[in-house]
Amino acid sequence: MWMLKRSPIDHDLIIDKHMNIYVVFGSIHPPGRVYAYLKYISHPIKQDKNFLTSIWRYATKDLYRVLRRYSAEEVSEVLDRYNVKKFHDIVYGVEMPYLSYEDIYVHLTPEERLREIYYNPRDELELITAETVDHIRSYVNISLKDIGVGGSLLGGFHNTTYSDIDLVVYGATNACSIYETSNLFLESLKDQELEVWIKNQISLHNIDFNTAREMYHIYRRGVFKKKYITFTFPSDPRNYPSRYMSRPIRCVRAKIQIEERQCKALQYPGEAYIDKILETDVSDQYVRSQLKKLFIYEGSFSPLLFKGGVFKITGSIQKAYDFETNEEYYVLVLGSRECNTEIFRV
Repeated sequence: MWMLKRSPIDHDLIIDKHMNIYVVFGSIHPPGRVYAYLKYISHPIKQDKNFLTSIWRYATKDLYRVLRRYSAEEVSEVLDRYNVKKFHDIVYGVEMPYLSYEDIYVHLTPEERLREIYYNPRDELELITAETVDHIRSYVNISLKDIGVGGSLLGGFHNTTYSDIDLVVYGATNACSIYETSNLFLESLKDQELEVWIKNQISLHNIDFNTAREMYHIYRRGVFKKKYITFTFPSDPRNYPSRYMSRPIRCVRAKIQIEERQCKALQYPGEAYIDKILETDVSDQYVRSQLKKLFIYEGSFSPLLFKGGVFKITGSIQKAYDFETNEEYYVLVLGSRECNTEIFRV
């Protein structure tokens, strides 16, 4: 019997009837469906079995992580390999992977799980997690109800030796606060660790060294008590359908100016208003004049865009209509499967 504890929010976990584990994507979901991508499975298909190892266990099942890298291409490959259902959605304008309500066995929410850990830590990693939250709250005025845990800690199948601490923080204002103070309560990656992180970003996103280096921020991966700490800022829930999005029209290049410190740029999926369009290969003058926003589906770009400035960007263009504000405009989408996103500061 399915049961949702509340409206699904990005980075919740869903366990299906076969004990496969999905990560909820976004915070806008249609009735009867939850958008989510597959991350852990209990029964790998034959071609994967020889390449996967399990260090996780949920209930009586060994879990195998099938999603190794967070990229649009890898997510798409995993979804196709395991025949995850898809549905063309008017809010996103593209096909979205989903679970029907009847497929859901358990819905796990980050904030509820953190309260369990905070008040009754059961192992060393949970104890460090509780201490991390106390440490953060000594620097940031944030309510405990606005913090959660993600990943294997959320599922309760973490490995005390190998698992990181993934913290989920709700609200755009809280995201800004964490961004601006995280250097006070976390240690930065240094030397070889930072070099490895930068090389991974270059490999994932086909960017230059300087762009990758600027994309690093301590909230993306910091250290406390010898454990890696990562923050995620889910976008705020909205009613369905809060907007209409056309299918991607085409890939475009643009040189744009972004105003600094847009807190929603830090959330996932992120949004940022375009201040000025300096150059673009969009020939239609009306479309150019109505290109108002960036939609960000690659969280690695968020620290860069939050700082603002002038960027050269390649992404897909889509037409949007916001039902809540009755606005019609065009958006430049970064991190979609339809276009190879490129970004660098000018």
